[in-house]
Amino acid sequence: MNKVESTMPSTIDFVKPLLFLNFLLRPEISAQIVNTNYYPMPNDRAAEWIDPDILRDAVIFPPTALLKNAELILPLSPHGQQLYDETWARFMAADQ
Repeated sequence: MNKVESTMPSTIDFVKPLLFLNFLLRPEISAQIVNTNYYPMPNDRAAEWIDPDILRDAVIFPPTALLKNAELILPLSPHGQQLYDETWARFMAADQ
C-alpha cells in the first residue's frame, strides 16, 4: 500500500468525481472553459464551440510545427520514481 492509499478514506465515492470529469469533457463545456480561461483543453470535439480568435492564438494552441520541438516530461521508470521519492523524502525531512 502506498502513501496515498494509506491516507484515503475507505468510503470515497468514485462515481461523483467520474461524473464531474465526464461533464468537463463534454465538448460544449470544454469550449466554455477555454473561452473563459483562455487555457486549452484536450478535447478536439470542442473546437466548433471555441471562439475562432482563441483557436487562432498560437500561444493558446501552438501550431504542430512548434510542438515538434517541445520538451515532453515522460513518466519515470520504477527506479527513477524510487530515486525521486527518496530525494523528496530527504528534502522534506531537512526542514524538521
